[in-house]
Amino acid sequence: MTGPLDKAVWLKVASEWLKLAETAEAQRKSKALAVMRNRLDLPPAIAPAFIKDMQAFFAEDDGLKRDVIAVRQLNILKELQGPHERKLRLSDVNAMFRQMRDQA
Repeated sequence: MTGPLDKAVWLKVASEWLKLAETAEAQRKSKALAVMRNRLDLPPAIAPAFIKDMQAFFAEDDGLKRDVIAVRQLNILKELQGPHERKLRLSDVNAMFRQMRDQA
């Protein structure tokens, strides 16, 4: 940069790139959430255990024991994930249990 005008131009370029990056990240997160919302299909071999754990989850009053049940399903579901999918969290399994509660 040789002068204040050059500096201003480069700062503007950097600002625009930052906006583009933030927009791209927001779109990526939005798509990941949409995939999570729509991907409640479980393989037939996994579904009965998931339903059984979901029923046990809602029958359990102890929050720690509920977490143990959800963690068991979290570990099973993580094995089914592809390498480019967003990593599941315990809160995701809890949300899946709640979403599927009335469907089981």
